[in-house]
Amino acid sequence: MKKSLSLIIPILSILSLSFVFIFYLKVDSVASILVVFSLAVGYILFYLVKDSKRLSLSMQSLTVETQMKQPVIPVRNLYSIESYKHKINNLNRIIGSYDSYTMEHNKEVAKLTLLLSDKLEIDDNTAQIIYYAGLIHDIGKIHIKDEIINKPFALTKEEFGLIKGHSERGHEMIKRVEGLESLAKPVLYHHERWDGTGYPSGLIGFEIPIESQVISICDTVSAMKNNRVYSNSKSKQQIVMELIYQKDKQFNAYIVDKMLEVLHTDEYDKL
Repeated sequence: MKKSLSLIIPILSILSLSFVFIFYLKVDSVASILVVFSLAVGYILFYLVKDSKRLSLSMQSLTVETQMKQPVIPVRNLYSIESYKHKINNLNRIIGSYDSYTMEHNKEVAKLTLLLSDKLEIDDNTAQIIYYAGLIHDIGKIHIKDEIINKPFALTKEEFGLIKGHSERGHEMIKRVEGLESLAKPVLYHHERWDGTGYPSGLIGFEIPIESQVISICDTVSAMKNNRVYSNSKSKQQIVMELIYQKDKQFNAYIVDKMLEVLHTDEYDKL
């Protein structure tokens, strides 16, 4: 109602002035009409631009806290997930039989998610969902040949395509396990990037579920801090610099700041 009045009242004022010009000052009526029409259109355009800018600023003011109050992924309660813990352990053993590094990497990612969830003040139920999803986030890699996963030099375009498909394969596997459905989407989107250049769906910004955002940055930190056949481990300072560089590119800047806090804790040093 207030927005309507703010638009109508000035237009009525302009029309009133036009009558003054026409009937009292004897100004040419056609010219007056053109002046009034121009003023009215100009004001409407000004109002619309001003309102669109206000909307844009409102959208930009969204925070991670706001997103977490309205979670994208409906989750089961904590008791339900805990009751299916044996299924998660079975999936993790499958990963271990395929590649021991991937299993240990998943475990470290899961531990990191608990530390980061605490810094982000994520509720316990969602934090547990993130933890268990982190524990099996790379299960889709069991469908990829070991010589591709552990290739010591650059992958071909076709090989990289297979690697990129692991999040979708993991999602398909997990969503079919009764009781673990709420872990599927965090796994599906854990390679999306804040700037929209990730995969599989090219989600951008807050389109990426908070669960996946947490797993993504923990996945990256774990990968950087450990030796692989194709890369050497990075020092803590190098990890810090890389995370800062990736603000608003690969990661949400707010989550990066919280991860930087995690990196300076005793709990992180004990991982």
